[in-house]
Amino acid sequence: ESEMKLLTPLHLYFDNDVPDPGSGDSITNKNINTLLADYFNQKELYITQFTGNLEGKEKEDAINDVNEFFFEDLESGQYDLNLFMKMMEELLLNGKKITLTLKSYSSPLNSKQYNELLAKRRIHSLLNYLNSYNNSVFSYYLENDQLAIIQLAFGESLASSNISDDINDIRNSVYNPNAARERKITIIAITLE
Repeated sequence: ESEMKLLTPLHLYFDNDVPDPGSGDSITNKNINTLLADYFNQKELYITQFTGNLEGKEKEDAINDVNEFFFEDLESGQYDLNLFMKMMEELLLNGKKITLTLKSYSSPLNSKQYNELLAKRRIHSLLNYLNSYNNSVFSYYLENDQLAIIQLAFGESLASSNISDDINDIRNSVYNPNAARERKITIIAITLE
């Protein structure tokens, strides 16, 4: 239990406008674990787009910033998620009742209404992963209320005011690691009974 609580808050990051770019839905059929793996494969694109015409130390620092995000934030988040799932399965099997509180965020690049739907799709991608994890082991616990999920979709309302919302400045509004850190869901709390 204490190890699991140490993993929270657990941040899981999303590529720009993912899942389902341009969708007006609040749900998705995408799975966060697959989305995280696909996102990690975008690292070189992020380096190219974020470093652009930079040179020397400035370019080196920008590359380091992108690498730090991809390895220390994105990849470690996926690793921690899978560890979290294993521990949660064990606790549920041992009769614990678990409540997870999830918050979902987006960068300020689109309209407020669109970003709220996007934040909900992001939560849904985690729910899809929960429902498919280890031959759907969590479905039983969700149906029997031994596992409960509280969902809070904030969209862009909590995004830093320092993040660009200029569609013409994709270097900063999409590929900047600070903008990338705004596009996430967070398992902010776990309650065990």
